[in-house]
Amino acid sequence: MLANAQNIALQQAGQLGVQVVPLGAAELAAFGEAFVRGFLLTYACSPNSATEGLIQFYRRHLAEGLLGALLFKKQVGQGVIDGMLPGSNNLGGPLFMNPWYFGWNDWDDATNSITTGSFQNWIHGGATNIAGTSGNAVRVLQNALHIIVGFMSLNPAPKVKSIALTIDGKPKPLIEVGMQQRRLGFGNLQYVELNQAFILKQGTTFLAQIYVTANFGASVQDVLVPLGFSFVTEPIMRITTPSTIPGTSNNVVVST
Repeated sequence: MLANAQNIALQQAGQLGVQVVPLGAAELAAFGEAFVRGFLLTYACSPNSATEGLIQFYRRHLAEGLLGALLFKKQVGQGVIDGMLPGSNNLGGPLFMNPWYFGWNDWDDATNSITTGSFQNWIHGGATNIAGTSGNAVRVLQNALHIIVGFMSLNPAPKVKSIALTIDGKPKPLIEVGMQQRRLGFGNLQYVELNQAFILKQGTTFLAQIYVTANFGASVQDVLVPLGFSFVTEPIMRITTPSTIPGTSNNVVVST
């Protein structure tokens, strides 16, 4: 399964015109173990139609996750892909998308007070720990890479209707999440799956903004999270103070 998925990832890299480094057998094994234990068994512990749907969601995006690993190995230039608990100076991944790597202490912080009726900043340079210019894009640096394949609300009553992404200065078509999250009955797992992955690699600038209708009142709360795979270098995974991660010294994320 992993070998076939890596072949698909290599084909995707060729179509995108990006350079990658294939994973060796030990790296594929480490990736596979992290993928199964971190992304599949996590939801298998409480089986129902919603969790089974999310398990299948991640299975469908295995090749995109492997593409992220191939890209990250090339991007860093040293070390091996070593799963959820990498050895010293190796490469961690696949990992859940940690808000620390986007300048927030938790995803709750990013959407705990959303002004309704107009697009508001979500992932941007003004995040708490980046402390850059509000509304500016963030720039991903060498020690991190992210693959976004969907979005999910952890709020029992999701409020966000639409997501607007700007990548490398180019606005993307709006992503409608309100219909899927509020009305399809996914219970506590309210998610939207994308038919195309967004790759946030070294040098990529990324701005995410969200819209909530004023029908909910002047201000609301939600807990919106990106779904996908993150890769970071092992020294970054040892940092215990999230406010120190942004900036050029750690080469994870900065404001533009």
